[in-house]
Amino acid sequence: MPGIGMIVVTYIMVDNMNILAKAYNGEISENEAAYNGGGVFIDGWINQNNYYKSTFLMKDGIISGNKTTKDGYGGGMSVSQYGIFKMQGGTIKENETLNSGGGIDLSGSFTMTGGSIVENTSAYSGGGIYVNPDALIYVSGTPIIKENIGTEKKSVNNVYLPTDNIIHVIDALEKSANIGVSVGAKDMDHRKIAEGNNPYTIADGTET
Repeated sequence: MPGIGMIVVTYIMVDNMNILAKAYNGEISENEAAYNGGGVFIDGWINQNNYYKSTFLMKDGIISGNKTTKDGYGGGMSVSQYGIFKMQGGTIKENETLNSGGGIDLSGSFTMTGGSIVENTSAYSGGGIYVNPDALIYVSGTPIIKENIGTEKKSVNNVYLPTDNIIHVIDALEKSANIGVSVGAKDMDHRKIAEGNNPYTIADGTET
């Protein structure tokens, strides 16, 4: 269950349509949850085999200083299996979790075309984003995911990709784009981390 003080994006039945929440500016900060999603929790709904997905669109603003305690994941945000997060701008920074996903714990779908995810901290993997096995992550444009920390290793840990999951490059990445990727120990030797039909570059300093 999400904690007090959070913005909760969930499915609401309105003429059988899925809900879309938009953030054009403003701040979601200094919230705390015992479970998933310290600042924002994006969920959906299933009813008689019908799946209703909720979308949170972030164009600007800031999500910062939020945290999860106890068994919670996603200090800044948790995106459930039926949640969709689209980030076109703004900043997710300085959020914290005692588990994985300092900035975002991702089980659903995440598309990032702009904005930044920086300086978040997790006790385990995914200081910036923890990507769960069936989650989907898409990028293009000018995404910045850097300087996030996984404190178990006391080192930079930006996007954690599990085995067999990749980043989907859906359009060209600009030169200013910066995405750090970490993988599990058994994937270090040979591992595809991204694919797409448009040109993109993986910097020499990609984390492993």
